[in-house]
Amino acid sequence: MRSILILFCLLLAGCNNYSSPPPQPMADSVEADVYYSYEESLEEQLEEQLEEQLEIEEPGFLYDDSIHEPFITTDDVLDQLETAAMAFNLPEVADIKETVMAQLKVDYHLSAIQLSETLMSHEGHLIAGNIPVSKILRAELIAPTLEVTPLTAASQALSSQQPTEWLWSLRPVKSGEHLVVLTINAVVKVDDEQAERTIKVFSETMYITVTARYVISTWIKEHWQWLLSGLIFPLTVWFWNRKRKKEKSNRS
Repeated sequence: MRSILILFCLLLAGCNNYSSPPPQPMADSVEADVYYSYEESLEEQLEEQLEEQLEIEEPGFLYDDSIHEPFITTDDVLDQLETAAMAFNLPEVADIKETVMAQLKVDYHLSAIQLSETLMSHEGHLIAGNIPVSKILRAELIAPTLEVTPLTAASQALSSQQPTEWLWSLRPVKSGEHLVVLTINAVVKVDDEQAERTIKVFSETMYITVTARYVISTWIKEHWQWLLSGLIFPLTVWFWNRKRKKEKSNRS
Protein backbone atom coordinates (compact mmCIF):
# COMPACT_ATOMS: atom_id res chain seq x y z
CA MET A 1 0.00 0.00 0.00
CA ARG A 2 2.77 2.29 0.86
CA SER A 3 4.51 1.57 -2.41
CA ILE A 4 1.32 2.31 -4.28
CA LEU A 5 1.05 5.70 -2.59
CA ILE A 6 4.65 6.47 -3.43
CA LEU A 7 4.08 5.54 -7.06
CA PHE A 8 0.92 7.73 -7.20
CA CYS A 9 2.85 10.72 -5.82
CA LEU A 10 5.56 10.26 -8.37
CA LEU A 11 2.95 10.24 -11.16
CA LEU A 12 1.39 13.45 -9.86
CA ALA A 13 4.79 15.14 -9.69
CA GLY A 14 5.54 14.12 -13.28
CA CYS A 15 2.24 15.51 -14.48
CA ASN A 16 2.90 18.84 -12.82
CA ASN A 17 6.39 19.16 -14.35
CA TYR A 18 5.12 18.41 -17.91
CA SER A 19 3.80 21.37 -19.97
CA SER A 20 2.83 21.51 -23.62
CA PRO A 21 5.54 22.99 -25.84
CA PRO A 22 4.89 26.59 -27.01
CA PRO A 23 3.59 26.98 -30.55
CA GLN A 24 6.27 27.56 -33.15
CA PRO A 25 6.21 31.08 -34.65
CA MET A 26 4.98 31.21 -38.26
CA ALA A 27 7.96 33.01 -39.65
CA ASP A 28 6.82 32.80 -43.25
CA SER A 29 3.38 34.27 -42.61
CA VAL A 30 4.79 37.03 -40.41
CA GLU A 31 7.36 37.96 -42.98
CA ALA A 32 4.68 37.90 -45.67
CA ASP A 33 2.46 40.16 -43.59
CA VAL A 34 5.28 42.56 -42.95
CA TYR A 35 6.33 42.62 -46.65
CA TYR A 36 2.73 43.18 -47.79
CA SER A 37 2.35 46.07 -45.40
CA TYR A 38 5.56 47.62 -46.70
CA GLU A 39 4.43 47.13 -50.32
CA GLU A 40 1.08 48.75 -49.60
CA SER A 41 2.76 51.69 -47.88
CA LEU A 42 5.12 52.20 -50.82
CA GLU A 43 2.24 52.25 -53.34
CA GLU A 44 0.37 54.77 -51.25
CA GLN A 45 3.43 57.01 -51.13
CA LEU A 46 3.90 56.74 -54.89
CA GLU A 47 0.25 57.58 -55.49
CA GLU A 48 0.49 60.61 -53.22
CA GLN A 49 3.63 61.83 -55.01
CA LEU A 50 1.98 61.32 -58.40
CA GLU A 51 -1.11 63.25 -57.31
CA GLU A 52 1.06 66.12 -56.06
CA GLN A 53 2.97 66.19 -59.35
CA LEU A 54 -0.25 66.22 -61.36
CA GLU A 55 -1.59 69.09 -59.28
CA ILE A 56 1.55 71.09 -60.08
CA GLU A 57 1.78 70.26 -63.79
CA GLU A 58 -1.94 70.16 -64.62
CA PRO A 59 -2.33 73.78 -65.79
CA GLY A 60 0.64 73.32 -68.11
CA PHE A 61 -0.49 70.42 -70.22
CA LEU A 62 -4.20 69.90 -69.55
CA TYR A 63 -6.78 72.16 -71.27
CA ASP A 64 -9.10 73.90 -68.84
CA ASP A 65 -12.02 75.89 -70.25
CA SER A 66 -12.10 78.08 -67.17
CA ILE A 67 -8.65 79.56 -67.81
CA HIS A 68 -9.00 80.09 -71.60
CA GLU A 69 -11.08 82.69 -73.43
CA PRO A 70 -13.70 81.34 -75.83
CA PHE A 71 -12.82 81.20 -79.54
CA ILE A 72 -13.40 84.49 -81.41
CA THR A 73 -15.96 84.12 -84.19
CA THR A 74 -16.43 86.20 -87.33
CA ASP A 75 -19.46 87.91 -85.84
CA ASP A 76 -17.45 88.88 -82.76
CA VAL A 77 -14.81 90.48 -84.97
CA LEU A 78 -17.35 92.32 -87.12
CA ASP A 79 -19.06 93.71 -84.02
CA GLN A 80 -15.73 95.22 -82.95
CA LEU A 81 -15.09 97.07 -86.24
CA GLU A 82 -14.96 100.85 -86.07
CA THR A 83 -16.91 103.21 -88.35
CA ALA A 84 -15.34 105.63 -90.81
CA ALA A 85 -16.53 107.92 -93.60
CA MET A 86 -16.00 106.99 -97.25
CA ALA A 87 -16.35 108.92 -100.51
CA PHE A 88 -16.06 107.48 -104.01
CA ASN A 89 -16.25 109.13 -107.42
CA LEU A 90 -16.50 107.51 -110.85
CA PRO A 91 -16.93 109.49 -114.11
CA GLU A 92 -20.30 108.85 -115.64
CA VAL A 93 -19.34 109.59 -119.25
CA ALA A 94 -16.05 109.14 -121.09
CA ASP A 95 -14.86 109.06 -124.67
CA ILE A 96 -13.25 106.07 -126.32
CA LYS A 97 -9.48 105.90 -125.66
CA GLU A 98 -9.87 108.67 -123.08
CA THR A 99 -8.20 107.96 -119.74
CA VAL A 100 -10.32 108.93 -116.72
CA MET A 101 -9.76 108.59 -112.97
CA ALA A 102 -11.76 106.88 -110.24
CA GLN A 103 -11.05 107.83 -106.62
CA LEU A 104 -11.89 106.43 -103.17
CA LYS A 105 -11.14 108.03 -99.80
CA VAL A 106 -11.70 106.75 -96.25
CA ASP A 107 -11.26 108.86 -93.12
CA TYR A 108 -11.98 108.52 -89.38
CA HIS A 109 -12.52 112.20 -88.54
CA LEU A 110 -14.25 113.93 -91.47
CA SER A 111 -17.90 113.39 -92.24
CA ALA A 112 -18.90 111.73 -95.49
CA ILE A 113 -19.97 115.08 -96.99
CA GLN A 114 -16.74 116.80 -95.94
CA LEU A 115 -14.69 113.94 -97.32
CA SER A 116 -16.52 114.01 -100.66
CA GLU A 117 -15.56 117.69 -101.04
CA THR A 118 -11.87 116.72 -101.02
CA LEU A 119 -12.19 114.48 -104.11
CA MET A 120 -10.53 115.52 -107.38
CA SER A 121 -13.85 115.54 -109.24
CA HIS A 122 -17.44 116.03 -108.15
CA GLU A 123 -19.02 115.03 -111.44
CA GLY A 124 -20.30 111.62 -112.35
CA HIS A 125 -21.23 108.89 -109.86
CA LEU A 126 -20.58 110.15 -106.33
CA ILE A 127 -21.07 107.79 -103.37
CA ALA A 128 -20.58 108.96 -99.78
CA GLY A 129 -21.48 107.42 -96.43
CA ASN A 130 -20.24 105.56 -93.38
CA ILE A 131 -18.84 102.02 -93.48
CA PRO A 132 -17.36 99.61 -90.92
CA VAL A 133 -13.59 99.42 -91.28
CA SER A 134 -10.67 97.38 -89.98
CA LYS A 135 -7.12 98.59 -89.50
CA ILE A 136 -6.31 97.29 -93.00
CA LEU A 137 -8.71 97.75 -95.93
CA ARG A 138 -8.54 96.25 -99.41
CA ALA A 139 -10.33 98.10 -102.23
CA GLU A 140 -10.60 96.83 -105.80
CA LEU A 141 -12.23 98.30 -108.90
CA ILE A 142 -13.42 95.72 -111.43
CA ALA A 143 -14.61 96.51 -114.96
CA PRO A 144 -14.40 93.56 -117.38
CA THR A 145 -14.90 95.70 -120.50
CA LEU A 146 -12.54 98.54 -119.50
CA GLU A 147 -8.79 98.78 -119.11
CA VAL A 148 -8.43 99.36 -115.34
CA THR A 149 -5.01 100.20 -113.88
CA PRO A 150 -4.62 100.57 -110.08
CA LEU A 151 -2.40 103.52 -109.19
CA THR A 152 -2.22 102.76 -105.46
CA ALA A 153 -1.83 99.63 -103.37
CA ALA A 154 -5.00 97.56 -103.09
CA SER A 155 -4.44 96.80 -99.36
CA GLN A 156 -3.67 99.81 -97.19
CA ALA A 157 -3.38 100.45 -93.47
CA LEU A 158 -5.77 103.21 -92.45
CA SER A 159 -4.27 106.35 -90.98
CA SER A 160 -5.83 107.84 -87.86
CA GLN A 161 -4.64 111.34 -88.78
CA GLN A 162 -5.33 111.75 -92.50
CA PRO A 163 -7.52 110.25 -95.24
CA THR A 164 -6.47 107.03 -96.94
CA GLU A 165 -6.78 107.16 -100.73
CA TRP A 166 -7.17 104.71 -103.62
CA LEU A 167 -6.82 105.72 -107.30
CA TRP A 168 -7.54 103.89 -110.56
CA SER A 169 -7.20 104.90 -114.19
CA LEU A 170 -9.86 103.65 -116.63
CA ARG A 171 -9.52 103.55 -120.39
CA PRO A 172 -12.48 102.43 -122.52
CA VAL A 173 -11.79 100.68 -125.80
CA LYS A 174 -15.30 100.59 -127.18
CA SER A 175 -18.50 102.58 -126.89
CA GLY A 176 -21.62 101.63 -124.99
CA GLU A 177 -22.45 100.88 -121.35
CA HIS A 178 -19.80 99.40 -119.06
CA LEU A 179 -20.35 97.93 -115.59
CA VAL A 180 -17.90 99.08 -112.92
CA VAL A 181 -17.86 97.34 -109.50
CA LEU A 182 -16.10 98.61 -106.37
CA THR A 183 -15.47 96.11 -103.55
CA ILE A 184 -14.21 97.07 -100.09
CA ASN A 185 -12.86 94.24 -97.92
CA ALA A 186 -11.90 94.35 -94.26
CA VAL A 187 -8.77 92.38 -93.35
CA VAL A 188 -9.61 90.72 -90.02
CA LYS A 189 -8.19 88.01 -87.74
CA VAL A 190 -10.53 85.21 -86.66
CA ASP A 191 -9.25 82.57 -84.23
CA ASP A 192 -5.62 83.53 -85.03
CA GLU A 193 -6.25 83.21 -88.79
CA GLN A 194 -6.11 86.29 -91.06
CA ALA A 195 -8.86 86.55 -93.65
CA GLU A 196 -10.77 89.10 -95.74
CA ARG A 197 -14.42 89.97 -95.27
CA THR A 198 -16.33 91.94 -97.90
CA ILE A 199 -18.14 94.79 -96.18
CA LYS A 200 -19.36 96.88 -99.16
CA VAL A 201 -20.00 96.35 -102.86
CA PHE A 202 -20.96 99.25 -105.18
CA SER A 203 -21.87 98.76 -108.84
CA GLU A 204 -22.24 101.64 -111.29
CA THR A 205 -22.72 102.00 -115.05
CA MET A 206 -20.27 104.05 -117.08
CA TYR A 207 -21.29 105.34 -120.50
CA ILE A 208 -18.67 105.55 -123.22
CA THR A 209 -19.45 108.02 -126.00
CA VAL A 210 -18.01 108.60 -129.45
CA THR A 211 -17.16 112.20 -130.39
CA ALA A 212 -16.60 113.64 -133.85
CA ARG A 213 -12.95 114.22 -133.01
CA TYR A 214 -12.50 110.57 -132.20
CA VAL A 215 -14.28 109.50 -135.39
CA ILE A 216 -12.10 111.76 -137.55
CA SER A 217 -8.85 110.80 -135.82
CA THR A 218 -9.73 107.11 -136.03
CA TRP A 219 -10.60 107.39 -139.73
CA ILE A 220 -7.32 109.12 -140.46
CA LYS A 221 -5.35 106.47 -138.60
CA GLU A 222 -7.10 103.69 -140.45
CA HIS A 223 -7.02 105.30 -143.93
CA TRP A 224 -3.91 107.42 -143.89
CA GLN A 225 -2.35 105.46 -146.76
CA TRP A 226 -5.31 106.09 -149.04
CA LEU A 227 -5.49 109.67 -147.92
CA LEU A 228 -1.82 110.20 -148.57
CA SER A 229 -2.00 108.65 -152.06
CA GLY A 230 -5.11 110.71 -152.83
CA LEU A 231 -3.26 113.92 -151.96
CA ILE A 232 0.04 113.05 -153.59
CA PHE A 233 -1.43 112.30 -157.03
CA PRO A 234 -3.35 115.63 -157.45
CA LEU A 235 -0.38 117.56 -156.14
CA THR A 236 1.93 115.80 -158.54
CA VAL A 237 -0.34 116.53 -161.50
CA TRP A 238 -0.70 120.16 -160.46
CA PHE A 239 3.05 120.58 -160.03
CA TRP A 240 3.73 118.96 -163.39
CA ASN A 241 1.21 121.16 -165.23
CA ARG A 242 2.61 124.25 -163.61
CA LYS A 243 6.12 123.31 -164.60
CA ARG A 244 5.13 122.76 -168.23
CA LYS A 245 3.37 126.10 -168.39
CA LYS A 246 6.42 127.81 -167.00
CA GLU A 247 8.68 126.16 -169.62
CA LYS A 248 6.36 127.24 -172.47
CA SER A 249 6.32 130.81 -171.25
CA ASN A 250 10.13 130.87 -171.11
CA ARG A 251 10.41 129.60 -174.72
CA SER A 252 8.05 132.19 -176.03
